[in-house]
Amino acid sequence: MTVRQSPSRRTTALLVDVVRAGAVAASLLAPAAAWADCNVDMGALAAKRASASAMLDQNKKAHGGKLDPVSACPQLKALAAAQGAMVSYMKTNKDWCGLPDQIVSQGAAAQAQISGFAVKACGMIAKMKQMQAAQATAAAQQQQAQIPALKLPAGPL
Repeated sequence: MTVRQSPSRRTTALLVDVVRAGAVAASLLAPAAAWADCNVDMGALAAKRASASAMLDQNKKAHGGKLDPVSACPQLKALAAAQGAMVSYMKTNKDWCGLPDQIVSQGAAAQAQISGFAVKACGMIAKMKQMQAAQATAAAQQQQAQIPALKLPAGPL
């Protein structure tokens, strides 16, 4: 039978110091791990947003400094979706990432502005297409009204 000896005061103090050092190290590393995760995630979301923004810039350059409304509609929707994903992530992980409320509210305001612009632009495109279809129908009806019916010859040839 072995008799258990109680640890000496020095051993106990050393163990307490080791535990405290581990707790301090963990508390210092936890924010670093959170920042690392947030930076990676936010970096990926920012890259998607930048890609959508770059497509709009290319559209603008290709059309003399103005956006082509037809091709800009899906690009604006993609930009709004990318900004929305970023804002959603920021709202969900605000505490974990240590994001100030001001940054989250600015991102939400930008997302609302982009979404509103996309809705207006795409609505305008739908109206343009509707007007073009109506114009084509009216032109076809006008052309049919102008062509007199052909008379077939009657009698002996």
